[in-house]
Amino acid sequence: MPGNLPKEQCKVAIVDEDGVLQVFSIKKDEIVLHFKTLPGPPISSLKYVNGSGLNQGKIFVASKNEVRGYSQRGKLFLTFDSGLTEPISTMFVMDNDLFLCGKHIYTHYRDCREVGSYLCGDKIVDVVAFYSTKSRRLMSIIACEGRMCRILEHARVTCSLEVDTSPTILHLHEDDDSRSVLFGTIDGRVGILNVGNLQAFKGWLISNENNSSSINCMDSYDLNGSDTNQLIIGRQDGMIEVYQLSLNLNVEVIQKIFSFDCNERVTALKCGVIGEQGFNEILVTSYTGRVLV
Repeated sequence: MPGNLPKEQCKVAIVDEDGVLQVFSIKKDEIVLHFKTLPGPPISSLKYVNGSGLNQGKIFVASKNEVRGYSQRGKLFLTFDSGLTEPISTMFVMDNDLFLCGKHIYTHYRDCREVGSYLCGDKIVDVVAFYSTKSRRLMSIIACEGRMCRILEHARVTCSLEVDTSPTILHLHEDDDSRSVLFGTIDGRVGILNVGNLQAFKGWLISNENNSSSINCMDSYDLNGSDTNQLIIGRQDGMIEVYQLSLNLNVEVIQKIFSFDCNERVTALKCGVIGEQGFNEILVTSYTGRVLV
């Protein structure tokens, strides 16, 4: 969670299978715990809303069929029973819109009221939402295990994009005024969808020439002060990779600039000023519960 000033240290929010949400920061190489919730059902998804809108600076966690919202100081301001018939596996929060997905059910809520749902015959693995640059209409994309990315408006599928491998995660890569929808795959590739007209799979940014493992998480952040966001990915085999992207040209350009092996499965990563004020870092959580910076 970003600080109030540029290059100010961030707070870190972490959840676990014991149902605990804890928020901490690092001061002079020591961990300062800001708040910690009591154990409960395993938490399946964590989202932090940073930006303008009703839910600015808020933390959302999902467990079973319930979504809870916390302030950065630990105040519980929302307890929402979604009423879904299957547990929440992934979610996306934007302003006062909440998108919840189980294995096969996608549901869109606005101000905690259901405004539409979609029953998918395929297993849903991730969801993102955004406003179209051209039409300003609210659109969402669900990645499905059966090699499909489906675009929805008003909970109706408007376009189905087939790819030649199973997606594992969706990511909105934003840089200056441009936005790209990226997705990682089970065979270690990163693809890009055509957000302009949302009618086609655009191509592969990262191929799998080295037989890399599945992509579990992605983030975008300007780590090296180049005024452009890099793409940071975490893999099933423990590899963390940083790529310099140039997506504003007719031909996408991508170059690996850093890699690190943490020797166990990467479950999540996020970038920011974490350990020392003024320095950009990558925060990583691993399968065994380690937190690395």
